[in-house]
Amino acid sequence: MLRRLRARNSRIPVLILTAADSVEQRVKGLDLGADDYMAKPVRAVRTRGPGAGSDPPLAGRGPGGAAQWPLALDPAGRVATLNEVPLDLSARELGLLEI
Repeated sequence: MLRRLRARNSRIPVLILTAADSVEQRVKGLDLGADDYMAKPVRAVRTRGPGAGSDPPLAGRGPGGAAQWPLALDPAGRVATLNEVPLDLSARELGLLEI
């Protein structure tokens, strides 16, 4: 997709965000025309920090599960809500929201 985008002389900025972090993969992404390449620390996030090994807290919720923001995410249950109404999101959309 990036190769086709650049072949059309598109100047849209592109950031590659991926778990693939080898030097070869970075070089390939940049050679294809990405403006930057960022490897997400998937393993580190799950193995370090407070609560490592347990379910993460509900994003967008305060103590006791009370809503703090209109958009909330339960990463363990893979459910997102807007104003406490469940959203019908694909796995990819939930993954992007989680990031």
